[in-house]
Formats: sequence, C-alpha cells, structure tokens
Amino acid sequence: MSAQRANRILWAVGAIFLVSLLSCASTEIEYKTREVEVSPPDTLEAKRAQKEFEVKKEFSTAYEYYKMHEYAEAIPHFKKVIELKPDHREAYGLLANSYCSLGDTAQGEKTYQEAISKFPDYIPFYMALGYIYEEKGKNEEAILLHKKVYELNPQKEDNLLRLANLLVKAGRDEQAIPYYEGAAEVNPQNSSVQIILEKLYTKYGKREERLKTLERLHQSKPEDTEIALKLGKAYDEAGKYTEAVGVLKELIELDPKNYKAYSYLGVALHGLKKYQEAINYEKKAARLNPKDPKIYCDLASAYNMLGNYTTAKTYVRKARRIDPLYPYSFYVMGEIYEKQAQAYLSPKGKMKIQGKVLSHCAYRQFRRVKDDPQWGRDARRKMEYDFQFIPTREDSFFYDIGKYKHLCD
Repeated sequence: MSAQRANRILWAVGAIFLVSLLSCASTEIEYKTREVEVSPPDTLEAKRAQKEFEVKKEFSTAYEYYKMHEYAEAIPHFKKVIELKPDHREAYGLLANSYCSLGDTAQGEKTYQEAISKFPDYIPFYMALGYIYEEKGKNEEAILLHKKVYELNPQKEDNLLRLANLLVKAGRDEQAIPYYEGAAEVNPQNSSVQIILEKLYTKYGKREERLKTLERLHQSKPEDTEIALKLGKAYDEAGKYTEAVGVLKELIELDPKNYKAYSYLGVALHGLKKYQEAINYEKKAARLNPKDPKIYCDLASAYNMLGNYTTAKTYVRKARRIDPLYPYSFYVMGEIYEKQAQAYLSPKGKMKIQGKVLSHCAYRQFRRVKDDPQWGRDARRKMEYDFQFIPTREDSFFYDIGKYKHLCD
C-alpha cells in the first residue's frame, strides 16, 4: 500500500476516534492519583483495584506513545490493556488505528472486525472499517458496513453520504437516492446534496421530486443563473407557466444575454395563451442565437395559434435550413396544416375537400415523427384524428385533388 493511501486511512480513522481520544486525556492524572491510593492486593477488592490500576497504567503508557506517533511502541501496551480488560473499547480502536498508521491495514482490518464483534452497536468501528474497505476497493463490503450504521442511526449525515457515494460508485445510483434524500433532510443547507439529487431525479424521470429540489436550490441560491434556468424549464414542463414567467423574468434581469431564458419564457407565455408576447421573447432568443432550430419552431407554433399560417410556415422552413430532419419541425408543420383544415370543417363534422387535402398533409408530417421519443406519442394521436378526413377514392372521382396540392406548400 502506498504511503499516500496509508496517510489517508490514518487521517480518516484518526478523525473518527477524536472524541474517544479527548475522553482519554485525563488518564495520566487518574493514574498518578491511583498510584498513591492503591494498597497491596491482599483482598478481592484490592485485586480488582490493582488490575484497574494496571489497565490505566498500560493505557496511559500506550497513549503517550500514540500521541508521539510511536505506534510500534504503543501496540504492545494496547494489547496488554485488552488482555487485562477485554471490554476496553478505546484500546481496540487505538490499536487498530496504530496498525493502520504503520501501513499494516490487514492487521488493522482484523482488529476492527474483532472490535465490532465485541461492540456491535459502536458506530465509529463500522465507519473506520468501512473506510479501510473503501480504500482497498472492497466497495460491497463497505456498503454492508454503512448500511449497518444506517440501521443503528438513520440520521448520521456523514454515513448517509458515504453510503450514497459508494452506491453511485458501484453503478447503483438509483439505490443511492433515498440516502441522499436522508442527508438532505438532516442538513437542508447542504446544497451539494441537492445538486446531486437534481441530477439523479433528472436521470430517472422523477419530475415532481426534481422540481421541488430545484425550488429549494433556487431559494438558497437566488443568483445562481444555471439553477434558475433549470427551474424555469421545469416549471414549463410541469405546466406551471405563471411560476415559470416569474423565475425567467428575474433571470433575464441577472443575465440579459441568456438566450435560453428568453426561449423558455416564450414557451411559458405560449402556455398562458399570450402568443404575441411569446413571439416577442422568442425573437429576442433568435437574435441571441440564430442557430437554434427549436426557437424558430416555437415562433412558428405561436404564429400558428394567431392564425398567421404563412409566417408560421416560414419559421418552420428556417428551422429546417439549420436541421432538415429536425423532428419538432415536422410536428409543428403538421399542427399548422391541421389547424388550417379546421376552417373547412362544418359544425356537423363534415370536411370540405380543401380540409381533407390539408388533413392529409398534416397526417404525412406527423407520420415523419411517429416513432420519435419526444413527439411520437402526440404525433400518433394526431395521425389517428387526421386519418378520418384523408381524401378517399370517391373524393378523387369527384374532385381534381391535384388542384388543391398548393395548400400544402
């Protein structure tokens, strides 16, 4: 084992036992007092007192060596303490730590295992041994130990974080989520944990949990523009458009050149049916980033809702000049044709031939994205609706379909 790794183990394990070491600081004083008081061991009570005296004397000697980092000299005295008093918990911990300090982690590991068997409810032994396992790459063994600590104390923040981090390291990050959540509950001010949770919620599609996490993060870091942008988008996706508008307008004041903030704000205003206002913000986004096809499709969608089909189609074509196969462009164009077709639908549900031709155009656009992971579900639903209006053979007999093909330009 490298000196650097040995030093890391020494530091971590030593920190775990800091409280125990402080409690032992008065040992030397107790020993000197006891040396005067103890009489020759001629009675059972005196023998017990003498044994206790020897335990304290050996521990005091061992601890003096330990404080001076003379671990090899400390070890036999700690062993003697355990021999005289097998339930001396501090001696076990400092003996194991002495072995680790000398680089003998195998013996340190063995000593901690013995200590755990004698003191099964003492958390620092599990934590220290878990750290040794982690340094040795024995992640599964370390996970089991930290799960035991969790059983003993579900509120121990450092254990929750180490257990969660180990699960992530082992490729079981979804299992880590409850432990990160526990750590966040114990210490709500730890924004690092909230950030980790936000990423995991995003990965596993936990939208509601992600939104709440982003709200907490934004509350604690109101000037963090990245968090504000994520929160604004999350509000858009959740249909909370009023909340999105508030967050995104504040973000634009902090970062007036953030094109995504303008774009997401346009989406929120579209959701509130404020189409002209949405167009104004989307155009600002397009000026800041003229290479994003989504912005042009969002503009097309807003113009479509205003009934300005010509301008709507122009923006779809702009998007396709950037990315000819951009899925959203086919979906939006399908919506434009579908909305145009509705003008030819009578109150009784009868569609004129112009509407049928436009419905067929819409159907073909939606078919282009029917298998897209983002747009496919809605596209298939719209295909089913438009299919009922597609021109039939009978329509071809009565009408010159080609005469109306210009409607799909």
